[in-house]
Amino acid sequence: MKFYDRLDEYIGTFRRSLSGRIFGTTVRVSVLVLLVKCVALLKEMMIARRFGASDALDAVYVAVLLPGFLSTVIGDALNAAFIPAYIEVRETQGEQAAQQLFSTLGAIGLSALAVIALLLAGSGRWFLPVFGSSFGPAKLALTSRILLIILASFAFTALKALWQSTLNANYRYTLTAIIPLATPITILLALLAGRAWGIYALAIGMVAGSFGELAVTGFCLRADGIRLLPYWYGMSAAVRTVLRQGRLLLAGALLISSTAVVDQSMAAMLGPGSVATLNYATKLLSMMLSVSIYALSIALLPSLSSLSAGNKWEEMRELLSNYTRLLLLVSVPATLCVMYFSEPLVAMLFQGGAFTSTTSRNVASVQTLLCIQMPFLSVGMLYAQGISSLKRNELLLWGTMISVTLNAALNLFFMRFLGLPGIALSTSAVYAISCWYLRAMFFRALKKHEASGIGLSSEYRSEDPSVEDASEPARLFAVGKQ
Repeated sequence: MKFYDRLDEYIGTFRRSLSGRIFGTTVRVSVLVLLVKCVALLKEMMIARRFGASDALDAVYVAVLLPGFLSTVIGDALNAAFIPAYIEVRETQGEQAAQQLFSTLGAIGLSALAVIALLLAGSGRWFLPVFGSSFGPAKLALTSRILLIILASFAFTALKALWQSTLNANYRYTLTAIIPLATPITILLALLAGRAWGIYALAIGMVAGSFGELAVTGFCLRADGIRLLPYWYGMSAAVRTVLRQGRLLLAGALLISSTAVVDQSMAAMLGPGSVATLNYATKLLSMMLSVSIYALSIALLPSLSSLSAGNKWEEMRELLSNYTRLLLLVSVPATLCVMYFSEPLVAMLFQGGAFTSTTSRNVASVQTLLCIQMPFLSVGMLYAQGISSLKRNELLLWGTMISVTLNAALNLFFMRFLGLPGIALSTSAVYAISCWYLRAMFFRALKKHEASGIGLSSEYRSEDPSVEDASEPARLFAVGKQ
């Protein structure tokens, strides 16, 4: 009985500890993320069986490339800049002031993205041939038509990001995690109901899913008593602060997200089906990372920020060291396993219909080299969060600039010898270099904080009373990127 008593005492102590609370939150969030990713994977399996690695699917991926890129970076920057200001205004000035901030930013976001949507629609004839450099006239015409469909929901991207950020600010984390189910479910329904529509069913499903997420989010906010309609209340100090912080975060987000655009644009240079093959190769890896690393980041970042604010540098060092060992212990065997069984996994998930055994082999060869990045990406993300908690985000910006430059250069180098798998090998090499850089920069920054004996340098504190501690937008920015 003594053994079981000690075990029970150890478990109880662990659950009450910082690491235990982080682990518990990670498990809960992982379950929700896994559910969303499983439905999304089911959607990808249906797409694979319906379209394979066809020219039509290439057209969809290229049409979505720039709108999706802009939606992601603008939404992430808005999310990171808005939440701390909204919470600060709500707690210091009241619900009415917070509502005005919400409504004004909604008006700004909707107007700005409507203008961008019109510009994208009018300039498609110039940028689509660049992204689809190997596309013929018929394929480019199809891509242009799909782009116009996708842009139907683009202007509402800012509203969706703003509304979901407000759910997070109101501590509705479960709802925020479940709502993204609307898009894959809607796409599945569109593919089943719109067989005669061909590839257009996929594009229509994407647009309908985006509006579905917006509708569900809006319903939840209305239940909390928040007015949804955008309205201009003027350029208040809080609005200026969100826009100022958003511009800084947007610069970093544009650089981070540009690597996907570069990879897919270079894949399009390699001939028909290359863009689709690269996208299929990322599906399983993306799901694994989302379920594990993203969930851990949600639980870990608040704790790192708290330790930083309390000048608990040794505890921060110990926490990151412990989770580094844990991530390596899990990710290295997982990487080797996925690499060894890459082709059977691809065949099991996607093969059938238009997705042939040849396509499976091509996707598996790319997926195998992409998997090499897993340990480096996992550990690198950990130290990126540590840097954000130290309010040294300029180090992340410099690291991102280095990664983007290396990514393009190594793509060109490895593509000459390996073709499409060379892009995958380049990506893994970039993450390995980035991991080394982030770890070195974190410990360098930590030593400076330890030597100075202070936590938050005065240069990071805003004089604007409507702005929350600078650590919060940095923290949220890091969460959004992962």
